[in-house]
This record gives sequence, C-alpha cells and structure tokens, in this order.
Amino acid sequence: MTFLWLNSGLFAQNGIKFEELSIEEALVKAKINNKLIFVDCYKSGCRPCKQMENEIFILESIGKYFDKNFISLKLKMEKGPEREIGLQYGVACFPTYLILDTEGKMIHKFAGYFPEKEFIAELEKRNDPQNSFS
Repeated sequence: MTFLWLNSGLFAQNGIKFEELSIEEALVKAKINNKLIFVDCYKSGCRPCKQMENEIFILESIGKYFDKNFISLKLKMEKGPEREIGLQYGVACFPTYLILDTEGKMIHKFAGYFPEKEFIAELEKRNDPQNSFS
C-alpha cells in the first residue's frame, strides 16, 4: 500500500484566519504585531452572518488583506463574555464588525453583508477621522 503525502498548503485556509483568543489576548498580540483588531460579531442562524462566512471571509484577497492589517476574532454574541463584549460596544444587529485599536478603543463599526470590494472599502473607512468614535 502506498501513502501519498499531500502538501499542507493544499488544505490551508486562504481567507481570514480567525484566532481563538480573548479580547485581552488579542490586545496583547495586536500591540506586539502593530495591528488593529477585527471582531466579527455574529449569531447562529443569522443568514447574512453565514453569507459573509461562506462567500467573503474565505476569499484569498480578503485573507491577505486581513493578515497584513488585523488580528481577527469571531465572537458568537449569544451568551457569556462574548455577549458582554457586544453590549460594551453597542452591537445591536448581526453581523456587526468592530475595529479596535491596541487599547480596545473602537475606531470603526459597521454591520451587514458586503460584497468583497465594498467590504474592503468599508474597512478602509477606519482611517477616516469622520468615522472616529472618539
């Protein structure tokens, strides 16, 4: 019997690499890596949440953009500490996306389903002072 070793890259995720970290751990990692934090706030059974997960978050172009700019978290907002985070940042609909600085300050928030180019354009608004949450 012959076994074939497959290149591990074959099964690598091309899209966003969501990390399993607490907000506190993400803040530390963001400081070390000089990146912002992206938080996908979602609920199970949410159709637009699933669309983003299955159509946009998996794209290689999105993955490259996120790897360069963010520490990415995916938080289910239904109970526990995740729900408290949602309340803290005023998450009222799903999906909601938060961009936090290395101190945990929200610098941009937006919600809903976005096609690829519109999603990147919305993320870029984080650099616009008019979108600041100061």
